[in-house]
Amino acid sequence: MAEPNLGFLQRFSTINNSEANNVLDVLGGRPLSGYIGGNPKGGYWIERLTEEWGDAFEVKYAAPCNSATSGLLAACMAIGVKAGDEVWTTPYSMSATAACAKVLGAWVRFIDIETDRFGIDPGSLAPAVLAKQTPKAIIVTNLFGHPARLHAIKRWCDEHDVILIEDNAQSPFATVDGEHTGTIGDIGVFSLNVHKHIQCGEGGVIVTNDDTLAHRLQCIINHGELAPSRPFIGLNLRMTEPIAAIACAQLAKAKEIIEGRREIGLAMCDMVKDVPWIKAHGDQPGCKHVYYLWSALTDTPPRLYELVAGLNRHGIPARCGYAPLLHKLFKSDDNCPVVEDVDSRIVVFEVCAYDLRQRHMGAMREIIKRVTGEIDEDRQSGDQQFQSTIHSG
Repeated sequence: MAEPNLGFLQRFSTINNSEANNVLDVLGGRPLSGYIGGNPKGGYWIERLTEEWGDAFEVKYAAPCNSATSGLLAACMAIGVKAGDEVWTTPYSMSATAACAKVLGAWVRFIDIETDRFGIDPGSLAPAVLAKQTPKAIIVTNLFGHPARLHAIKRWCDEHDVILIEDNAQSPFATVDGEHTGTIGDIGVFSLNVHKHIQCGEGGVIVTNDDTLAHRLQCIINHGELAPSRPFIGLNLRMTEPIAAIACAQLAKAKEIIEGRREIGLAMCDMVKDVPWIKAHGDQPGCKHVYYLWSALTDTPPRLYELVAGLNRHGIPARCGYAPLLHKLFKSDDNCPVVEDVDSRIVVFEVCAYDLRQRHMGAMREIIKRVTGEIDEDRQSGDQQFQSTIHSG
């Protein structure tokens, strides 16, 4: 009997006629960009995306930009991050989460994570103050599609007069206690990069409910030094009209897209629920996970390597670990033992990367059952040999 194998997996894409028709509208006579330096408003599609994004996520202001990286930089600029300030963030995120403050001259500190949501551990904030000055801002990442402990972190920030920025690049329409991630902090940043849930190639959106921050963000994106009133020095971080047109089409079907990714993530959690040495990262109480990545913790690093090797052999492109640990990448002396342990035991699968159909899910279930069963058999065999050696000795 042939071993199960997923075979070649197509890349996941939801770009179709709706995006093409919107772009053709731009190419039919609209300017490719509707911005004028210093003016907070863009062209037709930028303004439409701004309004529709605000409605979808129930926020007062939305500002499209050319990437989530630019959005994080704009957020730091808007709150006045400068040389000598401290900004705290997670060691478990994409590098831009820390680079946005580092490039402005801030001293970036890394706060260790907790193991239920893989976000900043709120319990580490108070002890950190004893050794360090209170930060100007905390940048929290809602990792893999799941909310961090946002309300606890926001309460701490409010008590200490600290700005909370959410890096929500991986978690559009994730919720905690019914609230959208990206909208609980003072500023939230979303990604529309090509490999995200909803995408327009490159792009991002910044959201806030604060009038002053909204004005600054709009200035930073579009040469605010030229603004006729209340100027605020800015850059060109603008999104173009064709990209905004694609983003509008994607936003219209975002919930459907994301529910499809969520179904896959939940199904994968179910596939390992009876494996005692694997703990899948699923919905935590009051939360909705949208599964940018599916992840699970194994009990030991050797078991992780065996698992990933077995999955890869059968065509499941899982991998060991997530990304370079930021406290090491940025050569920080911050001690983060929890994230180091987590990354040594975590298996991840890019749910948003592959076009998985029902036939794939059945094969994945069979593969995971076979691979974990083989690992268990090897362990039992090794234990028996070990016991035999002890008794014979």
